[in-house]
Amino acid sequence: MTPSQTIQTEPGLLCRKVGKPDQDSKQGTDAKDSSIFEDDSSNIEDCICEEHGETDISTVIDEDSHLDYDADVDVTDNTTDNTAADYHDEMPEDIHELNSQGCKNRLSMVKETISKSWMLFGIEFAPIILPLERRLQTLAVFVWIWSIIFLGAVSTFVLLYMVAWTRFWWVALAYFTWMIVDRKTAEHGGRSDRIKTWVRGWSLWKHYVNYFPIRLIKTVDLDPSCNYMFGSHPHGILSSGAFGSLATDGANADKIFSGFKVNVHTLALNFWFPINREWILALGGVNASKESISHLLSKPGGQISVIVVGGAAESMYTSPNQISLVLTKRKGFIKIALKHGAQLVPTFSFGEAHVYTVLDTPEGSWIRTLQEKFRHVVGFAPVLFFGRGVFNYNLGIIPHRRPITVVTGAPINIKKTTNPTVEEIERVHAEYTAALVELYNKYNPVYGDQKIKLNII
Repeated sequence: MTPSQTIQTEPGLLCRKVGKPDQDSKQGTDAKDSSIFEDDSSNIEDCICEEHGETDISTVIDEDSHLDYDADVDVTDNTTDNTAADYHDEMPEDIHELNSQGCKNRLSMVKETISKSWMLFGIEFAPIILPLERRLQTLAVFVWIWSIIFLGAVSTFVLLYMVAWTRFWWVALAYFTWMIVDRKTAEHGGRSDRIKTWVRGWSLWKHYVNYFPIRLIKTVDLDPSCNYMFGSHPHGILSSGAFGSLATDGANADKIFSGFKVNVHTLALNFWFPINREWILALGGVNASKESISHLLSKPGGQISVIVVGGAAESMYTSPNQISLVLTKRKGFIKIALKHGAQLVPTFSFGEAHVYTVLDTPEGSWIRTLQEKFRHVVGFAPVLFFGRGVFNYNLGIIPHRRPITVVTGAPINIKKTTNPTVEEIERVHAEYTAALVELYNKYNPVYGDQKIKLNII
């Protein structure tokens, strides 16, 4: 056994294990004896770090004290024939004693490297090491956006394939039959309260809300004996804030609006696709038709119908300098509220308009013309938008991690009018618009950006 052992670390730094040879070494114990790493009170051991001009980077000791030496590592014994030792065979029992200051510095540098984002071909990738909670948050948002964009098309293809080319055609046929029988559910309040309570309370939605994060702020208490119609603004690309705060209980809507049943109205197109319609209905999603809204608001009380007033058209007007709301000609929801005496509540999702980067399409351009024609036929406008990916920050369709705060304003008292006149509709519409602008001006300095202006179109 040799009286000293040197370990090469990084350029200019040498760590030496110094101690008196033990009894075994005097008896010629071979070099694979691990006693040199044991704490023997008879030895005076220390780890000396000194300048050395010819050493190379050769070893890395990780936080779990595991040596993972590469083939080119050179560990030299001063008193032997200078042949390289195989440390795969000589794994020490207690490697902590080798963690000299230089080795610890090397470990810190490695940990710091893998905990930072990195670039490849202009794409910024997420750090290799991230907390599990953040991974779960990204997964939750990925599940949500995949369901919105791809689930309907994929499930339709799979079911048609089953009908045409598999012996399970009867399963697909049974489901299509169920869709026909169940077609009016989206007009009549969605699934049962038990199902909606269960699905809205999934932990998946907590991770979804914490991803941005999304907050729900109630400025005025509401009376559970009344029915309310929430006007949600702006639509953004996919109404991420309205979904997280009001379509689920991820932001504690069940506690904030205790005693109320919340239903979010969406495009009828969403209920045409198999499987996709099921999870929307289970969350309390219902059709945005006149029949569907009237069905809910005709109940005795405790109902909240959430309407994204600007609709899909609003997504085309997203700009980094201003938020444009399509509202001037949207008066149908006012008429329904008057007919049922539902109280109107303006709500604003601060940050919603900027969780995606949207390609600017000026009015009059051929792209905008194509978007408008497509919207009139299908019901929504195709928008070119950019987000991030699961493992990168600047390429993909997942929204960016930017805070969204959904603020609900004070209700506008509506007197029930079975046959409202045009003048009454105009008056309430003007009152609603003024209340919405006031809500924005009051809370934008707190939850938004004072540089961004509000534009009503």
